[in-house]
Amino acid sequence: MAFLLDKPEPGDFGRRGPKRLWTVYPVPVISWAWWEGYELLQEPDAADLLALYHAFRDALLWASTDPMERDGLFDPARCYEIEPGHPAAEPLSVLFNITSESARGDEARAATACEAISAWAGTVGMDAVEYLFAYLAARVSPGSHERAFAAGRAARRQGRFRDAEAFFRRTIALSRRVGDDAGYANGYIGWAIMEEKRGNLVYARRRFVSAWRAAKRGGLPELGAATRHNMIALALAERNFDEGQRHIASAYRLYGRKNQQLFRLANDAGGFWSTFGYYSVALPLFEAALPSVTRPVERAAILANICRAAAGLSKKDQYLEAWTECTKLDRDMGDSMPDIYMELCRGAQTLGYRKQARELAIRAIASSEARRYEGKAAMARELLAAVQAGEHREDAVDPPAELEAFAARFLKALREMRPR
Repeated sequence: MAFLLDKPEPGDFGRRGPKRLWTVYPVPVISWAWWEGYELLQEPDAADLLALYHAFRDALLWASTDPMERDGLFDPARCYEIEPGHPAAEPLSVLFNITSESARGDEARAATACEAISAWAGTVGMDAVEYLFAYLAARVSPGSHERAFAAGRAARRQGRFRDAEAFFRRTIALSRRVGDDAGYANGYIGWAIMEEKRGNLVYARRRFVSAWRAAKRGGLPELGAATRHNMIALALAERNFDEGQRHIASAYRLYGRKNQQLFRLANDAGGFWSTFGYYSVALPLFEAALPSVTRPVERAAILANICRAAAGLSKKDQYLEAWTECTKLDRDMGDSMPDIYMELCRGAQTLGYRKQARELAIRAIASSEARRYEGKAAMARELLAAVQAGEHREDAVDPPAELEAFAARFLKALREMRPR
């Protein structure tokens, strides 16, 4: 199923007070085959990359230099050429001014500017830009566990697992130093998701348990919900319906009936049910959630799940309509791409579109291997083998009565949340 993993973290923070000075894992050292920032120039179809490349290199040198030795570090006549009105123009201007000021530079302003560039890059699918500027924000602001977490998440999305683990370890240790249970739980959630995507389910479960305990200790129900929400993926990998349904029900209860995260949970719950053939309760949830989800990667995930469920219910027209809309978002799928391609493949396989299913399975394998998601790659290879063997799958199954009742309550909550 196409999961909407790594949910946006809630803004509330639980405080316990510092207990001891925890050892903090160091910021990873960037190691490139060529030079720092090389991968920025490999992003496709972006005229602004040269300006981003120069800004990154300058900011990295500035951050690496002792503040007392920054004076005169750069030629003040240099500039970053970028079109006025570009989303990154303002933060690039801030970085230029800060590095030009040299010894008078403001680390907090520099970190905020890097954060803004990283956030913009994440919305347009520029993975290398997203990670490198998140890395800079964490490096310029070494005491921030929030920025360490953002850097770890961006590193994971690009398949930089060693860097991601280092930043998640930093997140956990920095959060412990200040007694912040929310930051501690977030660090473990991000780390667990990485292990799940790599197929290391035992390690993923241990880290999810640590996140769950921190959320309970800090009295953070939304983070507890996010933990149980993400653990659906473990039950899916093991095809354990009872465990997965417990996670869904717990997340639903902890989020509360008016939480916007329910739209994402609806997608993941419906995707989980589809794995067992319960399309009749899954499809209405997808349809109710889609209008309220705006991020392209999340819309692509829901559309892919609609494709599979519609195919399972023999609704070819709805399958083709959702497939057309989903493929328009191809460049926005990000690290959800392997799951999305596999869902589209399963729908095509169910309807007997073998050629289309084979192409989608191959894309799922390629996108998994590109990000080094070994677990996803193995699933995609199994799917390709089934397609090539001519197996027909995914027949609809009548859901149990208790599941129908729960799905009806869930659907009612989603409809009550949508604006009139």
